[in-house]
This record gives sequence, structure tokens and C-alpha cells, in this order.
Amino acid sequence: ATSSTCSKCNDLCADCYGANSNECTVCISTFFYDDPDTCMEVCPDREFGNTENYMCEGCSEGCATCTHTEFCTTCDDYYQLVSPVTTSAFC
Repeated sequence: ATSSTCSKCNDLCADCYGANSNECTVCISTFFYDDPDTCMEVCPDREFGNTENYMCEGCSEGCATCTHTEFCTTCDDYYQLVSPVTTSAFC
């Protein structure tokens, strides 16, 4: 007879295919999913945490940090922040 066992997912994963932090398929609530299969509390530079789908998504070109695809908070070198209004800001 064949036996099988269960192994615990990483603490950041709600579902997984392995025990490591980069083997998540679903994150625990309030954590963001980023490729490759990683859950994190804060998305990396040039990405923002979309609170609608809890995925890390890319900022627009020239943004070092952003709060939405179309709202830069800081720019890469050789870029400057333009139209800093409440609905959008680009570098």
C-alpha cells in the first residue's frame, strides 16, 4: 500500500504546492501575490499592491514607486514627476 503525508504551507500561503515561500498559489489575506508564486506584505519597487485582487502590479514607465498604475509617488533617475493631481501623476 502506498502512503501519503501532508506538509504545511509557508505561513504566508493560503494554498501551495510546496513548503517554501515561493511555492504559493494563494496568499493569506492582506498579503500580495507576485510572480514567481511568492506572497509578500509589500510589493517590490516599480510595483504596487492592488487591493482589489491582492496582486502586485507594475507601475507606469519611469516610476520608481507608485500607489496605482497611473499614480507615481517617486520617479526613476532622469525622470521628474509631472501633473501631481489627485487622480493621476506620471513621471
